[in-house]
Amino acid sequence: MFPHLDTMDDCGLRFLIDVQRYVYLSRMVVPPNAQNNSALKHIVTSASYTWAFHSDLQEDLLGMLPCMVKNKPIWSELQLFGVGWWIRNKSVITRLFERVIEEERCIFHEFFSSFISAW
Repeated sequence: MFPHLDTMDDCGLRFLIDVQRYVYLSRMVVPPNAQNNSALKHIVTSASYTWAFHSDLQEDLLGMLPCMVKNKPIWSELQLFGVGWWIRNKSVITRLFERVIEEERCIFHEFFSSFISAW
């Protein structure tokens, strides 16, 4: 699933373990239609962000987050994984937020279009 794992540094692997543990437990513990996953928010902590911050492969880590694998960057999920705290490269964060804005705009447009068509 992740082709870069064999070249990932220790810090990046520790962060990815927390991410994968969160993804696994969110599927097992919380029903798919439940909106509240507050019980799982303690899995990815500031310690996880620190591991990602000290990784040399931050762009690869970003690409392995669930919303990025789906190519649908959602701010709430990026915020959960602390992306704003550990990405150090200005061009990477700029491209990321441009993608997030575009995705949010598409979601709003779809919602608004369906709302108008319902009238």
